[in-house]
Amino acid sequence: MRKSLHELLLNVDDVRLLYVEDNQSVRESTVDLLKMYFSDIDVAQNGEEGLEKYRDFYARQSRYYDIVLTDIRMPKCNGIEMIREIQKLNERQLFVVFSAHNEREYLLELLDLEVTHFVPKPVEMERFEKVLGHAVEILLQRKEYKAMTERLALAKRVAEEATAQKSRFLANMSHEIRTPLNAITGFIQLLEKDEQDETKQKYLKIIKNSSESLLQIINDILDLSKIESGKLTIEPYNFNPYEDLIMIAELFQAKAAEKNIAFQIRYNNDMPKILYGDALRIKQIFTNLLSNALKFTPEGSKVKCVIWYKNGILNIKVKDYGIGISEEKQQAIFEPFTQADGSTVRNYGGTGLGLTISMELARMLGGTLTLKSKEGKGSTFTLSIPLEEGSSEVKESSEEVTIEKGHVLIVEDYEANRMLLGIILDNAGLTYEMATDGLEAIEKFKNGTFDIILMDENMPNMGGMEAMREIVKLEAAENRPHTPIVSLTANAVQGDRERFLKAGFDDYISKPVEPENLLALISRLLQACPVKPGI
Repeated sequence: MRKSLHELLLNVDDVRLLYVEDNQSVRESTVDLLKMYFSDIDVAQNGEEGLEKYRDFYARQSRYYDIVLTDIRMPKCNGIEMIREIQKLNERQLFVVFSAHNEREYLLELLDLEVTHFVPKPVEMERFEKVLGHAVEILLQRKEYKAMTERLALAKRVAEEATAQKSRFLANMSHEIRTPLNAITGFIQLLEKDEQDETKQKYLKIIKNSSESLLQIINDILDLSKIESGKLTIEPYNFNPYEDLIMIAELFQAKAAEKNIAFQIRYNNDMPKILYGDALRIKQIFTNLLSNALKFTPEGSKVKCVIWYKNGILNIKVKDYGIGISEEKQQAIFEPFTQADGSTVRNYGGTGLGLTISMELARMLGGTLTLKSKEGKGSTFTLSIPLEEGSSEVKESSEEVTIEKGHVLIVEDYEANRMLLGIILDNAGLTYEMATDGLEAIEKFKNGTFDIILMDENMPNMGGMEAMREIVKLEAAENRPHTPIVSLTANAVQGDRERFLKAGFDDYISKPVEPENLLALISRLLQACPVKPGI
């Protein structure tokens, strides 16, 4: 049942009206009628005065009238002319037009102006209430929509702030874990090169595998955060599918042998030599599928892997003969932090993030990741990604890095990482000095000459970003040649590289640092900026 005008007005506060009428007796009688329902009514005697009051009201109140009621025929400026001018100021203004029977020729003009509320003269109470009631209903709908929009905007701001806080937390967590992990993995690599004792090599391998597992957990959490915030991007390039995918499969041959699992790989010979796509993300999914297959397959069983390309689709199928997944739990395992049941975590470990990330990556790549499984019989995962054949050659792998000379300033507050970086540089034949924070780095720079500065970000007293800016200012003030500054940080969230480069760093490398990657970066920068004389 339609609500009366009185009932509608109970749900809306502070309705402001502008009533425009040139006939005094009509104006006074209609105002008396309006006062039965509305308390705030401004009155004008013609369109010119009405337009002036409309502008003045907005200037004083920073809002428009809720409803403008007007006659049509008036001196100086008629109702239609006034409506046109008002719509230039506020195209959503609500109008109610009082019209006589001999004014029908104006109705088409008003309809063109999208004015649809009319009260015929002489005014009948029933028609008056119906038209004003409909106008108030529209007013209520607009206010409800505005309130809903404001609530959504507030919820969006709260959600964005929560996402920003989570990103900051993840960046800090990444830094705090990666900093000591950098030292652990770095020294393991150094020890592996020289250690001959088989028992010690076995211990080092255990430590290395544990470190890699911890790093994978960190990367999974960061990847999930990037996916949830929409910041993870797909970066396609030309790649050799045989080299990249077989390399991943071969990495798992040794792990399979350790568990006495027969690992069978079949690679279609019709595969194009070059494909165009994000090979890094495809390999990430493939790695996760193989890791799960070996994890959940018992000793003495087998894992099969088939890779083929057909009708523009790269397909990778991984089949295990492990514990399998019940039908009711198959969809749930693609949810974050979810595994088949609690015993899975106790018996096999893991965070339950790998399949969630793999499913999202498959979707972002424009493909699918499907599962067929039977409890106690094993599971089959099939990844299908649409990929075009590549149109150019894949870049050849770079040659071994050789560095003849260079003097480096290491700025790092964590002692183990300073020691590790020093050993890497020693082995490469580079000289170096060390600083434990940004302030000490600036003093070292003032009194010395360096070819490259390796700058950590989060340090006491002064961080890497601020120290970099001070060093650049010193170079400009003293007209010194620029020294490349590399951000060496444990931060590893999406956009960090761009943020550091935009801030003024010459390059960026995240922890844990791979010695080969660090030396390749140093070599490239030294070639771009020759060693300074006197070093």
